[in-house]
Order: sequence, then C-alpha cells, then structure tokens
Amino acid sequence: MHILVGLVGLLIAVGYWWYRIQHARKAGKEMTTALSSTAKRLRADHQAHLGSVAPMLQVDDTVTIAATLILSIVCEGKDVPQRVEYRLEEALSEVAGPDQIETAIREAKRLQRKTTRVMDVIQILGATLSERLTVAERLRFVDMVQNVFSASPHRPAHTANRIVALREALGLTEAQP
Repeated sequence: MHILVGLVGLLIAVGYWWYRIQHARKAGKEMTTALSSTAKRLRADHQAHLGSVAPMLQVDDTVTIAATLILSIVCEGKDVPQRVEYRLEEALSEVAGPDQIETAIREAKRLQRKTTRVMDVIQILGATLSERLTVAERLRFVDMVQNVFSASPHRPAHTANRIVALREALGLTEAQP
C-alpha cells in the first residue's frame, strides 16, 4: 500500500510541475510578444523621427532655418495663419531681401508641416543658429519669435516652455537681458 501512495504522490508532483512549466512557457511567450511589439513601435517611432528631421539637416540658408524654427514653434505642424505669415515677413525683412524671404517662408512652411516633434526642431535648428549667429543676433531672434507668436490666434499653454527650450538651444541663459 505504501508503494501505491508513493506512486500517487509522485504522479501528483509530476502533474503539478508539468502544470507550472506550461504556465511559465505561456508567460514567456506573452512576454516575448510584448517585447517584440514594443521594439517594433520604437523602431517605427525612430524612423518617423529621422524622416521628419532629415529634411531640416539639408537646409543651409540661415533665413530659411530661422523661418522654419519660428513657424515650427508658432504653428506646431498646423496650417500657417495669414497674420502669422505677415508678421514673419515683417520680422525677416530686417535681415533679408523680399526674394529671399519669399523662398525662405515657402520652404519653412513645407518643412514645418513635416515635423511632428517641435522640441526636436528647436534642438537641431537652434544648435545650427547658435553656431551661425552672435549673441546679440540670437537675442534678437528670440524677440522675433515672440513678436511673430503674438500674431498667432491660438496660444498653447506650453509656449513659455518652447521659448525656454529655444533660449537653451541658442546658448542663452535666463540671466542675460
């Protein structure tokens, strides 16, 4: 009889561990599936980021870079209101001629529609402008952005954050006037 009890106990132990192994295998498959889908999503996000940033890296004209940066901050990928475009033309007329402004705004509109992450635009184009402009010109550029932004009918709550990020990307500190 004791042999029969031992065999039944052994069968119960084998059944218990078989059940545990099956659940562990199922949990492993679920985790692998979740990790795989997360990795795919991260790769897709990275490709989308590269696709939206790559055209900006090709721009060499400082006026176009400035116009793109201003429109990206003010419009955030949406259509450019006429008042904003007019104010941008006024601001850029201080540093460029009419033909250059027209070309720069056309290119800036095209580029800002392609962007999905305004902070990336600020970091990339802000760093480029930081290398090309003097400190006084950078301060004047921040004033231009605020001037153009005042013409925008929609003022998101995070505008101040965008301006602070722009100042940081341009290498300006808050202590400077």
